[in-house]
Amino acid sequence: MWFSSVINMYKIIVFTIIIHVARSLRVTDISVPRYAELGSTIIMKCNFTLGSGKLNSVKWYKDELEFFRYLPDVNLPNTNIQIFPQNGIALDMSKSDKNHVALTDLTYNSSGLYKCEVSSDAPDFKTDTRNGSLTVNAYLRYEPVISGVADRYSPGETITANCTAGPSNPAPRISWFINDEEVGLKNLRQYHTIENGDNLYSRSLGLQFQVGEGHFLPSTDYINIQCKATVADMSLETFMRPHRLQYTSAIESSLQRFRNNSTSITTTLFRGWVMILLTLITMVSPL
Repeated sequence: MWFSSVINMYKIIVFTIIIHVARSLRVTDISVPRYAELGSTIIMKCNFTLGSGKLNSVKWYKDELEFFRYLPDVNLPNTNIQIFPQNGIALDMSKSDKNHVALTDLTYNSSGLYKCEVSSDAPDFKTDTRNGSLTVNAYLRYEPVISGVADRYSPGETITANCTAGPSNPAPRISWFINDEEVGLKNLRQYHTIENGDNLYSRSLGLQFQVGEGHFLPSTDYINIQCKATVADMSLETFMRPHRLQYTSAIESSLQRFRNNSTSITTTLFRGWVMILLTLITMVSPL
């Protein structure tokens, strides 16, 4: 009997706690974007349940400084929302209410920790909070550029390429891929980050490897090299620039180099003969 009584008492306690929680003020959800685009507009959300209480206020803070307050019982029209100026905070009042706060024209100073605080009125006088972090970035506007590569290569030759991406903030992270496989550090060449002004940065990453027969894709005779640029772990802001390199035999490669050298030699000889002829003409011309 005593065991049954203990079980029943336990059920009553649990039921009472559940009822109390259900009837209490509680912030159920907060929505703050982890990342946002420089100059864009975002809407942050704060959902809550009052239980049996009555709403007293909804307050928003950035880095523990209040910038927005909603008061439901203000009698004068258009005065139930109060704002407190803060660096990096520009409010769109037409989209802000007790559950939403709209920030527009985001700057780097808009980054920070945002907190929603909901308070109930008498007789409860409860308060609950939840927070979320925002970072403002300047994302890539252009695809990365691959430079320094020829159109054809033969096994044994060395491919040396550069990938440049930016400007952005933070500086882009660059990765190289050969036939969809990421390239290891031993084949990469690191360069210094370039500052472009206005807190924007560009970055380059070199690629160098010796071509092998296995690099050429079956039935296509192509090598697919790709440059991937990423800003702040945002997949939507990732660009991948492919570049296809065609197979050529060693003989074809040598012939092409011979043609290039022959063309260069012929051009140099032609220029030399022109200079000689001009000199002779000058010498035999009557004074």
